[in-house]
Amino acid sequence: MTIEIMGTVYPARYTIHAENLIAQKIGGIENLEAAVEKDGSAGAIDIFAFMVAALIEGGVQHGKVESQLMGKDYLGPEPISYETITQLLQPGEIIDLKDTIMEAIREGNKTNIELKKTAKKKVHAVKVTTEWLKHTALKSGMTLAETLASTPGEIMDLSACEAIDNGAQQKIKMSFDDTLKVR
Repeated sequence: MTIEIMGTVYPARYTIHAENLIAQKIGGIENLEAAVEKDGSAGAIDIFAFMVAALIEGGVQHGKVESQLMGKDYLGPEPISYETITQLLQPGEIIDLKDTIMEAIREGNKTNIELKKTAKKKVHAVKVTTEWLKHTALKSGMTLAETLASTPGEIMDLSACEAIDNGAQQKIKMSFDDTLKVR
C-alpha cells in the first residue's frame, strides 16, 4: 500500500512499529473512535496526520529490513514526519486519506491461518497486545528489526503455526474448485 504526498509515493504499512507509535498517541488502535470523537474535527485531523506518518514510517522500515534481508540497498524514500505532513497537507487532504489509513490497518491485521476450536482442551484467552506480538516474534527467532517491520497479522500467523506444531488443528477453507484440484 502506498500514500502519495506532494508527488512522492511512500510505502505505508501497519507494522508492529507503526502500532507502537499509534499506541503512544492514542493509547491503541482500539481507542481511535473515542479519541476522534473526544477531540472533534481538529483533533481527528491531527490524529489522522499522525497515523499517516506512523504508517509511512512502518512502510519504510519494512522496506529497509526486507532489502537488508535480500542483500540489496533500499531505494525508496525516507519517511516523512508528522510535522511535515501537517505543514504540507490541507485538512481536507488529510481527511481524504482516512480510507487508506483504515485499509492499511485492516491489511496489517489480516491473518492467513485459522485454527479450529476444540472442546477437548481448556483454552485460556490471551489479549493480543503489541508486547505479546513482540514476544511471540522474538521467541520464534526473529530479530527486533524484523519484528517491528512485520504486521500484526503476520505475527498472528506465526503464532498459529507454532500452535499447529504443538498439536492444534488448522481450519482449512476450500472452495469447490479447490476441492476438485486435490487428488
